[in-house]
Amino acid sequence: MKNNYLFLPLLSLSLLLTSGLQAQQKQIADRIVAHVNDNIILKSEIDQSVADYMRQSQVQGQRVQFSLELWFNFLESAIDNYVLLEKAQIDSIVVSDDEVELRMDQRIRELTARAGSEQALEETFGKSILQLKADFREDFRQQMITSRVQQGKMQSISITRPEVNQFFENIPTDSLPTIPEQVALSQIVILPPAKDNAKENAFEFAKQLRDSILVHGKSIEELARRHSDDQGSARNGGLLPLMSLDELVSEYSAAASALQPGGISKVVETQFGYHVIKLNRRVGDRIETNHILITVDNEES
Repeated sequence: MKNNYLFLPLLSLSLLLTSGLQAQQKQIADRIVAHVNDNIILKSEIDQSVADYMRQSQVQGQRVQFSLELWFNFLESAIDNYVLLEKAQIDSIVVSDDEVELRMDQRIRELTARAGSEQALEETFGKSILQLKADFREDFRQQMITSRVQQGKMQSISITRPEVNQFFENIPTDSLPTIPEQVALSQIVILPPAKDNAKENAFEFAKQLRDSILVHGKSIEELARRHSDDQGSARNGGLLPLMSLDELVSEYSAAASALQPGGISKVVETQFGYHVIKLNRRVGDRIETNHILITVDNEES
């Protein structure tokens, strides 16, 4: 079976994690926390990324508490990014300055809408808009490059039926879970076609919820709990934990993978209805999202 990280053996990845990290320890100016080939990752870089994430969450009306788990998640993401950037260099994948500027302007507009004004956004970060762009320009470039590497890698993956069979045959019998008694059923379900006004109403409601997030600063978690028709995730604020892109319907995965962390999608139509999606984080080919689902009422007159 082909591996999503075929290029990993080409890289000498050595993780040099240091113990400690207690708040009470003596202050150290900086230290190396990981090596990826010739690249080093400094503790201060991860600290800054976590701080920026917490400030962005504040702009979006969320309160994120610092934790070691959060810190190590950002370290893991930084290592993944360096590995992907090495692969991008090998494959000569680049992103133009215009593309970076366009994506950055879009992100600044989103954050400004949530903060309420440019002044409020600048006060939250303690920096001017120009300073924010200067600080984050290289981060945006790297995110866009790694996203293209991931997309190209996924497109090249091909898994055959014999490979799947071989994988399951190699699992030790005593490691397989006990399968409870099951029955097989067949059924035919015929749903009436959705009426045009029902689809339009569902779409407009989803659009209103999206506007509430972007324009009025509402949190997607709050709106998902109140309005999402996906009962499985609604109680958790619409959270879909880390999932590979191929576990999601294609329209959803395409929209979510095009976002930067913290970004809000346009209204996305799938077989289940209309979604508003927020990308929380990306780890390799897996993504964590929150979403609001508005289904189409087929009985609506």
